[in-house]
Amino acid sequence: MAAGWAIVQLTPLAGAVVQDPAPVRFGVGLAGFLMAGLAIAVFAMHLIDERFAHWLALLFVMRGLAAPGQVVSDAVRGGLGAAGGSVLAMLFLMLNAPVSQLLAIAGVMFLIGLRMLPHPGPYSAAAFSVSILLATAPSQHAALVRIEAAILAVLLSTVVATVLSAIWSAIERVQASRSTSSGS
Repeated sequence: MAAGWAIVQLTPLAGAVVQDPAPVRFGVGLAGFLMAGLAIAVFAMHLIDERFAHWLALLFVMRGLAAPGQVVSDAVRGGLGAAGGSVLAMLFLMLNAPVSQLLAIAGVMFLIGLRMLPHPGPYSAAAFSVSILLATAPSQHAALVRIEAAILAVLLSTVVATVLSAIWSAIERVQASRSTSSGS
């Protein structure tokens, strides 16, 4: 992070990409999305009572980084990638390779994940899943829990985003009807 900041400050890249400020609706919606989703995710983690249940909350929070209006599609792509990467990690684990080889594969997959990060699609999430599983929890059970967490995160993201969207639509309809009735 420090190196990236220094490069931006020392090159003409500083201020090259200036984004328009997000509307208030986006900030409030994102806060509501994260609060509701994390509350449900933490509750589900306690119900699951699994050592790796924290992946549910981590995968859900990643959905909060989606562009406005892209939460559901991004959740599906990320969930497919995380599940696919977990299956790939299971296949690597079936090879019974030594830990040093698993760590080398994890390192390569991490670099691939970083490289694919700006591209849409499930590839970055898949590569990061392989990397995380092989480097931190090399077991098929951990991979299976991550697949379950990815599916739950997709469902949770979809439900929370849909409910919040319906609430915003209802608020806008009420505001529109009030402005129409007061303007007449």
